[in-house]
Amino acid sequence: MFIKILLFFLISLNLYAGEIETSKIEMAVKALYEKSYNGIKINRISIYARGSIKPINSNFVVNIDNEKCLVKKGIVYIKTEDKKKIFFDYEIDAEVTFYVTNEVINKGVVLSTLNTQKKSMKLDKFRAMPLQTEDLSEYQSKIPLKENEMITLKNIESVILVHKDSAVNVRINDQEIAISFTAEAQKDGKLGDTIMVKKNDGKKLKARVVGKNRLEVQ
Repeated sequence: MFIKILLFFLISLNLYAGEIETSKIEMAVKALYEKSYNGIKINRISIYARGSIKPINSNFVVNIDNEKCLVKKGIVYIKTEDKKKIFFDYEIDAEVTFYVTNEVINKGVVLSTLNTQKKSMKLDKFRAMPLQTEDLSEYQSKIPLKENEMITLKNIESVILVHKDSAVNVRINDQEIAISFTAEAQKDGKLGDTIMVKKNDGKKLKARVVGKNRLEVQ
């Protein structure tokens, strides 16, 4: 499924014999790739118009297909106020960082600096989005991983912080009053999940996972 990223720019265009100054389009491509890749080093972005371009109104929308972040080349188009589309090809020269395994990692093993290493390379074409994070401990392998295998969002998942039937600490925040108590988790939970917990008196309530065996009720 393609996710359309709409970046709105009110651009003061310089029009020269049918040419459009493309620096603002370059900014849109740059912003998208910087959002997708932590620490990306962009050396150059080239924009190529498809054929001659007629002068247009300075108010338009820049559209980029988010999946194109997996490759160095793509298509971007601007949509004018009168619903016309003008297409451009772009190519980005950049270096990206990613993680690879430095040993065989079995399913369900938490990632760390001990079983992974960070590398960098010229962006060309990825089959799946590489893991981009500063906290490896938030993720675990979803499938067995081979040694020296690139870690992507397809082969990892968030770490289970709360296990079913385990004792958890629940905190209720009510304005300036905070109450904590012990309860029993009714299902597994990952960071940000809302799960049901059972109090010692048998009553159940929903709480959100905020850490290892820690939940909060707002």
